[in-house]
Amino acid sequence: MDGGGMAGSRTTGRAERGPDLDLEHDARRVLALAVLADDLNPAALARLAGIGLAGVEAALAAGRDRGLVGPDGLTADGAAALADALDPDEAASAHAAIARRLIADGPDRLDEAIRHARAGSSVEELEGLLDVIDHAARTGLSVSDYASTQRLLELADELDLGAEPLDRARRLCLLAEALDGLGREADAREAAARAFDLAELEGDAATATRAAVLHTLPIGWNAGDPRSASQLQRAEALDPGPADQVAIAAARAIVEIRVPLSLQADVQVAWATRASLAQPLAERALERSLGAPPWHRCIALLAWRTTHRAPQHLKRRREASREALDLAQRLRLPGRQVEAALMLAVDGLESADRPTFDEALGVARWVAERDGNPRLRAHAHALAASAAFMDEDLDTAERHRAVAHRLGQHAGLASRTGTDAVLMAQSLILRGDLGAIVAAVPAEDDPMLAHPLARALAAEARVRRGDAVAAERDLRRALRSLDEETSQLLTWTLAASSAVALGLDDVIDRLVRDLAPWADHVAVDGNGWWCGGPVSFALAELHLATGDTDRAAVLLGRALTTARAMGDVRTLHRIEALVPGSGVEPIDVPAEVPRAAAGSRTAAGRDGGALARLTVRETQVLTLLARGATNPEIARTLSYSLTTVKDDTRAVYRKLGVTGRAEAAALAGELGLV
Repeated sequence: MDGGGMAGSRTTGRAERGPDLDLEHDARRVLALAVLADDLNPAALARLAGIGLAGVEAALAAGRDRGLVGPDGLTADGAAALADALDPDEAASAHAAIARRLIADGPDRLDEAIRHARAGSSVEELEGLLDVIDHAARTGLSVSDYASTQRLLELADELDLGAEPLDRARRLCLLAEALDGLGREADAREAAARAFDLAELEGDAATATRAAVLHTLPIGWNAGDPRSASQLQRAEALDPGPADQVAIAAARAIVEIRVPLSLQADVQVAWATRASLAQPLAERALERSLGAPPWHRCIALLAWRTTHRAPQHLKRRREASREALDLAQRLRLPGRQVEAALMLAVDGLESADRPTFDEALGVARWVAERDGNPRLRAHAHALAASAAFMDEDLDTAERHRAVAHRLGQHAGLASRTGTDAVLMAQSLILRGDLGAIVAAVPAEDDPMLAHPLARALAAEARVRRGDAVAAERDLRRALRSLDEETSQLLTWTLAASSAVALGLDDVIDRLVRDLAPWADHVAVDGNGWWCGGPVSFALAELHLATGDTDRAAVLLGRALTTARAMGDVRTLHRIEALVPGSGVEPIDVPAEVPRAAAGSRTAAGRDGGALARLTVRETQVLTLLARGATNPEIARTLSYSLTTVKDDTRAVYRKLGVTGRAEAAALAGELGLV
C-alpha cells in the first residue's frame, strides 16, 4: 500500500469518525475562542487567550493535525464539533474573553462585543467583564464618544442587576453625562436622579453630591427646579466633606438665582430673579473653593458668574469666567468649557474687548463642534449669529440662526424659543422690514412679554408703527419689571430710543441717571445674543433729546471709539444717521475704517457694492492684506485671533467674488483702499 492510499484511508476514516477533539486544555480553549470569535489570527487569539504566540501556534498546529483547521481556516466540521463540545462554563468564559477584547479595542465592533458580553455573563466572568466595560465607558466619555458610552453603561446595568447600589449609582452618574452629551437632557437628569436615590439610600455623601450637581446642570435653563433643590438639600443632610459642601452651595446658587415665569415646561423666556437668596450662596461657595479640587472650584466659579450678571460685577465676572474656562479646559469637561467660554465672550463684549470676545467664541465653537453635543452647538451658533448681526453680515447671521434653531429643536432646548425670537428680531430690524417687525410683536398673553427685554422690543416696534399709546405702555412695563440681573443695560439702551421718539421726559431723565455710571460699557443681554452697542451712544441720544448737545458730542466721540474697537458696524451706521440732524459737529469715519464699510453705500468701482457689504473688520483685513501683510501679521495688528482673520479672509474672497489673495489685493487697489 503506497503512502497516498494510507493517507486517503486515514482522511476517510477521520471524516467518518468526525474531528478528533483529543486536545490539551489550552489548545482546546484557543480553538474554541477561534470558533466563537470567527478569527484565526494568531495575534488576536493570543490576546484573547492571554497566552504567548508560541502557545497559539501550537494549538493551531494541533488543530490542523486533527482535522479541525484546514488551509482556509476552521473546517465546518471542526467548528461545529468544537462548538458542540464546549460546556456552558467554557462557552461563557470564551464569550466573555472575546467581549473584553472587542470592548477594549474601541467602538468599531461594539455590536459584536455586546452580543458576546450577553452570552458570556456568567457569575464567574462578570466581574472582569464589568471592569472592562467601566473602563471603556470612562474612556468613551473622555473622548466625547457618548453613543458608545451610553450603550456600554446600559449593558453594564443590564448584566449587573444584583450590583451594589453604589456601583450602580456611579455608573448612572456616568450615564447621565453621556446622555447629556447626546443632547438628551431630560433622560440625563432622570439618570442623575436615580443615581442620587441610590447614593442617598447608602448614605454616600460624595456620590449623592455628584448626582445632585449633575441634576442641576446644564447651567441656566434648570433654574428654579424643585427636584434639584430637594436633592441638594438632602445631600447636604448627609454631612458631606468640605469640597462637596462647596459643590452643593454652588449648585444651590445656580438653582435658586431665578424662577421661570412661564408655566410651559418646554418654554423658558423670563424669570423672577432671587439675587438676595442665590448670591450669598455663590459667594460662600467661591470663598470656600480656594483650596478645593479643580472640579469643585470650577463649579463654584460658574455659579458665581451665573448669579452676578449686573454691570457693577463686570471686572470680577471676567476674572471668574476666565478662571472657570482654564479649569474646564484642564479637566477636559466640554460642557463646562463651552459654558465658561460663552460667559467670557459676553463679558468681553460688555467690556468693549473684541479680541477676548472673538477668542472666547472661537473656543466655544471649536469645543462644541468637536464634542457634538447639540445643546452646546446650538448655544455657540446663537452667539456667532449675534456677532454677525453686530458686523451687519446678515447672510452669515441667518445661517447661524437657522443652525441654532434646528439644533435647539433636536435637543428639545427650553431656551430655543427665546433665542430664536431675539435673533429674528435683529434680522427684521436690520432689514428694515416694518410690516414683519410689527407682525412679530407677541400677543399680550404670550409668555415672551414677561421678559423686560421683549417688552422693550415691543415698544420699539409699536413706535415704528406709530402706535404711541401702546408703545408707551410697553416701555413703562419693561422698566417697571426690570432688575439688575436681567439684561439690564440692553433693556435700558433699547428703551432710550423709544423714550426719545415718544418724548417721555420722565423716562429720559431716569435713563440718563441710570445709564451714566456704565457709559464705558457695551449693552448686551445676559446670553450675548443681542449687542445693543456702546452705552455712551444711548446716553448721547438721551442728551440730544434734552438739548445738551455739548455732552452729547462727548458721548458720541466715546461711542465712536468703542464702536471702532469692537468692529461694531451697526453702531457706526447709527452714529452716522444720528449726527447730521443732531446739532453736533459731524464725526468723520477715519481712514483705517473705510467709509464703504462704516455706512456709505456709494463705493465706486466694478465691485463697489460688494465692498460696501464687507464688515468693518473684513475691510481692515482686506486693507492690510492688500498692503502685503500675512495672516499672522494681520492678527497681531488688529489684535484678533488667527482663526478670526482666516475666517474674515475667506468671507472677503466670497463677497468680492475673487479666488485668492492676489485678486483681492488688486481689487482693493482699484477701489482706493491702498
